[in-house]
Amino acid sequence: MFSLKIYLLSLILQSSTKMSVPEKNKQPYLLNIGINIRKWRELKGIKQEQLATKLGITKAALSNIENNKTDISLHRLEDIAMCLEIETMKLFFNPIDLIFPPI
Repeated sequence: MFSLKIYLLSLILQSSTKMSVPEKNKQPYLLNIGINIRKWRELKGIKQEQLATKLGITKAALSNIENNKTDISLHRLEDIAMCLEIETMKLFFNPIDLIFPPI
């Protein structure tokens, strides 16, 4: 558990150096959630329209989530994780980093 906290902190610190001016008010870990959702969806071979239908939202709404244009609730994160058949916590991570951890 301790190493997970260190890993999360390192991700947050890495992300904070990449923030643009308009995004400075957002928490760094939030900036990657949409991107991670897209990567997990693509890894699972699910089309954007399919996931949007499962979630009961439009493809445009899912696109906004994946492009970090809209805030996302914990409830919605849980729904997305359930549709992708992964644990909710995994949405905070790039799937590539979990498959091939950084050295």
